[in-house]
Amino acid sequence: MSNELYKSTENLLSPLELLNLYYSDGKSTGNKESKLWRKMNALLSWENMLERGYQADLCPLLYYIITRALPRQGNGQEQNHASNEIVPDSILSQLKKHYLRSLCRNMILLEELNPNYAAH
Repeated sequence: MSNELYKSTENLLSPLELLNLYYSDGKSTGNKESKLWRKMNALLSWENMLERGYQADLCPLLYYIITRALPRQGNGQEQNHASNEIVPDSILSQLKKHYLRSLCRNMILLEELNPNYAAH
């Protein structure tokens, strides 16, 4: 994926802003004036997560936030926005792949941990 795509996300929500919205019940995108917030936002970029694997374990959660949690939040400022208005479809597609891999892995682990689960 080219850097041009990630430059086009500058006006959209960053992963850190999405996490802040989720954990604040839609009330905050973060303290953008804070030096620590700016540093974390730079590290937790779409490019770092999807191209360099930095904190890639957050990808399934971010997919869930974008597609399920934010649209349902009554107080969230993003409640009326479609998923592709929060992030481009190409990023959402990559997040979905991470989400589905995580779902499959968790289902396998659940079966291994609960022998009665496989019987149902």
